[in-house]
Amino acid sequence: MTTQTAAGITFHNLTGTIEVDLASGLLIGGPEAGLEAQGIDKTFIRSPSNGLPYVPGSSLKGKVRSLLERHQRKVPPDGSPHGCEDLNCTLCKLFGSAPIFVQGKRRIPSVPQRGPTRVLFRDAPFSQESRNALNSAVERGERYYEVKVETAIDRNTHTAADATLHTFERVPSGAKFDLLITLRGLSGDDVAALKAEVERGLKALENDYLGSSGSRGYGKVKVHLKGWEQVIL
Repeated sequence: MTTQTAAGITFHNLTGTIEVDLASGLLIGGPEAGLEAQGIDKTFIRSPSNGLPYVPGSSLKGKVRSLLERHQRKVPPDGSPHGCEDLNCTLCKLFGSAPIFVQGKRRIPSVPQRGPTRVLFRDAPFSQESRNALNSAVERGERYYEVKVETAIDRNTHTAADATLHTFERVPSGAKFDLLITLRGLSGDDVAALKAEVERGLKALENDYLGSSGSRGYGKVKVHLKGWEQVIL
């Protein structure tokens, strides 16, 4: 069912929690990676305002979008983001349309009647629960973040290959981030269908991974949704 205001637009907030799954850790590297004095090659991205980890909305959006593109079999041959001029394309409505190739030339799709991007992924800050756990660990003189050492194996000697020893910092299992996603419903939109597609992407995320090094056990998360709430303007 489509709902709308007199202005022809409604706002719907989806709230919840992103939790790092058991036996996993999460790494989304920031621009400061490789500059730590403690010998850590890559550190988790932190908010410049409080120094705490967060999940960038751009990382979350990019991952969910790519998973939905693959689910709908709309990944271009060159691996670029999906773009098209179908007015009813759910992916393009939600995320915006990437450039397309027409007769070998790259151009932006011209479909202004489709309207602006519908879904907005906010940065997910460290939850208060995880802040408390971090502070408790510090008070006990313990390390809260995980430090994981990895190396590549030389196939001939079956020992660590030269110059491949790296140390990564991960947010540990059980850590939580506060999720907020806003959906903008325009006049004529099937808002319920758009909401369902966003939730489908988050479910796919649970079965894939967030951040880097998913094939090595990083980034398995659970998404706990509280539900949608329409904003009354």
